[in-house]
Amino acid sequence: MEIPVAELDVEKERARRAAEGMRLYMVFMEPREGAGDRSAIRGEHFAFVNALEHSGRLVAGGPLVDEASGKVLGRGVFILRGASLGEVEAIMREEPFHRNGFRDIVVHAWRLAEGELLSLLRDREPEA
Repeated sequence: MEIPVAELDVEKERARRAAEGMRLYMVFMEPREGAGDRSAIRGEHFAFVNALEHSGRLVAGGPLVDEASGKVLGRGVFILRGASLGEVEAIMREEPFHRNGFRDIVVHAWRLAEGELLSLLRDREPEA
């Protein structure tokens, strides 16, 4: 699913999310064994992430790192908004590292129940 950043109307997107009852989903990305060098599509991955953010779907995301060295481990996690598990899975099938065979992706519905993030998300949602 392509997210047209250039045509994005943030307020309309927020209103649509509220009307559709957008839910939260945890996306776990794991590198595939022997997938090779992914540097050629790294820019495409960052453009995909940027489009998710500008569409209002990306709540949080980033790579997992080794605490001692700071080295990126090749794994990543996103928290996304979506109308359904199927919708988020369809979006993530287009993630460039996955689409090009570098990562496997697993999506789970997630209920945010506690914490500072809950307050932040409530503050960003449009009034119904």
